[in-house]
Amino acid sequence: MLAFKTKYFNINHTDFILNIYICRDENQRYSMKRVLFYSALLLQLIFLPSCDTKEIIASRITFRGIPMYSSMLKDTVVFTADNINWVNGHTGELSFSDSAAVSRVNACQKLSCYSGTDSLFAFRVTSDIMSSMVNDLVLNHNLQDGKYYFADGYPAHISSIETNTLRFLNFQKREAAWAKFIAQLKLAGKYKE
Repeated sequence: MLAFKTKYFNINHTDFILNIYICRDENQRYSMKRVLFYSALLLQLIFLPSCDTKEIIASRITFRGIPMYSSMLKDTVVFTADNINWVNGHTGELSFSDSAAVSRVNACQKLSCYSGTDSLFAFRVTSDIMSSMVNDLVLNHNLQDGKYYFADGYPAHISSIETNTLRFLNFQKREAAWAKFIAQLKLAGKYKE
């Protein structure tokens, strides 16, 4: 007479439990292990392709630049996504988690954003006392509130149609890379709508 024992297995973090009856008879143990293996393989083949194919694999966001008063000509990591509290999608505000990152940002004139080893976009670091105009992405240090804001140019409000057209064209060039940056921030829980 054969004795049966019920065991429960959780297979690959799925939300269901497979009820397997394992036979205590030594001759059938090997065949039951094969059944379990092929069952698990079949379940993976069925459920894994149903995952969202648009899922973005999280990679490390880094910002690299060359400090203005440095003799080094090679860019270095100025800050990473770990130094970001959040980015506000409506205002463009970038909140830093530590003051050391802020001082490293202030030491640079231009920074580049990378996702892993892929360069996404570059931007200038500006402040409210700057007298020149920039018609591409900037990270502006607002001296009134002490916060940093991403903007499509500096100064933010220009009444020139040519300037606004140029800023819009530059925005369109980096739109896909910006979307990737925002998606990475969302995955890390560092993006506010």
